[in-house]
Amino acid sequence: MWLADLVLARRLGWAAPLPLLATTISHPSMRVANGRRPHPGDPDWSLSVARAYCAGRARGLRVGRRVVAAFRHAVERRAKIARQKGRASRRPVTCG
Repeated sequence: MWLADLVLARRLGWAAPLPLLATTISHPSMRVANGRRPHPGDPDWSLSVARAYCAGRARGLRVGRRVVAAFRHAVERRAKIARQKGRASRRPVTCG
């Protein structure tokens, strides 16, 4: 599952992978029809992995958006503090 997390991180442009699929596949919402966790030998293993991939990707995008929002807030806060102290920022910081 770590390999899948690594591929997901690369496709999203992250520097390091997070254990999104590895933790999602064992989540209670991913249980198969008989109520147990999916295992590689199960007939519906590929369906479980696909569902975990979608859930992990969505979770990863939410985490990424929060990080970008926190970074933007930090940049704005530093700029505000600099203005209050009466000095301008020497170089503009952009986030995107």
